[in-house]
Amino acid sequence: MGSIVSFHLPELTRYRWTMSKAFTTLEQHGDVPERIVSAFRTTWQRLSASGTWWTGAEQVALAAIARAAFAERFAAPWMRTRTDELVATVELPGDSTSKASTSKASTPNKVAEVMVRLSADAKTIDRAFAEEAIARIGDAAYVEMVAIAATVAAIDAFAEAIGVAPEPLPSPLPPEQGGEPSRTRPDNMGDIGAYVPMLVPFSDANVGRALTLCPTGNRLYRDVGGTLYHEGQFYDLSWDRPISRPQAEILATRVSAANECFY
Repeated sequence: MGSIVSFHLPELTRYRWTMSKAFTTLEQHGDVPERIVSAFRTTWQRLSASGTWWTGAEQVALAAIARAAFAERFAAPWMRTRTDELVATVELPGDSTSKASTSKASTPNKVAEVMVRLSADAKTIDRAFAEEAIARIGDAAYVEMVAIAATVAAIDAFAEAIGVAPEPLPSPLPPEQGGEPSRTRPDNMGDIGAYVPMLVPFSDANVGRALTLCPTGNRLYRDVGGTLYHEGQFYDLSWDRPISRPQAEILATRVSAANECFY
């Protein structure tokens, strides 16, 4: 799959981001563990470079759309002005399934619309939506978009919860520094009845292999999720932390129910 979208987001170029300066607000908060700050900084570094299917510039632009949509998730779709503003700045080739196509689309940008749906209306996603998105984008590129949406949501929800402003997104690295997408598919993928292929065999919970079709996306999300959730103590049912493991699971269940989580 070639680079199927061209992003023109002038606001992204104003950030002069460095690893050491990112998330200093969290660092100075006093109650945020260093492991969380470190994990978030690593995530910004990964977003600014190429993933498996999207370039660094595309990943950051997709993250900007994800952030805007997530911030406006409680608004009616026709009232998401910031999201609409960003979506309007994204240009999509007329036929994204054709690598040779360079014409501009006259219809709304479907890639951006997919990211909005993933970030603001995930509870409405069904097989028909996923199949339509995959037909246009590709299954592995779709999985990488899911990973970006979920990761941005986790980091921004954390900021919301402790009452700080969201961290400015990183500036994308130029190709000579951030590399180019490898666009390689991992081996041992199979159909387990989900919307996309996943790793087989797999002996753990299915949620643990949901993003395995794109290993870089899987790592992007799981490193943040693991840091915020279990700190590598997933199988420890009696951890010594500010809240107990049963309390953590009750909170997770309640949040999932409130968000109408499919899983």
